[in-house]
Amino acid sequence: MGIEFEPGELFVYTNGDRWELGMVKRPGNGDGYFCWYSRGNTAAFTPTSCMHKLSNAGFTHIEQLLDDATPRFEHCPSCGRKIETGKESW
Repeated sequence: MGIEFEPGELFVYTNGDRWELGMVKRPGNGDGYFCWYSRGNTAAFTPTSCMHKLSNAGFTHIEQLLDDATPRFEHCPSCGRKIETGKESW
């Protein structure tokens, strides 16, 4: 078997010129794993040759990372314009 992954581990999947974020569900038979690429219950077999480890995968949950990176906008009560508030964007 190639690179080893743990269930629940995030990784980058390459398919031609596409790059997708995936999560390992469980090992498969042979050189690959069954992985999730969406919030559905379907897991697709993925060969390890297409899977790349994330060096900072333990940083945080991806939902929190995306939530923290999303700017917040509110309408200014005096002028009505949208202004960025709260968390900073990256």
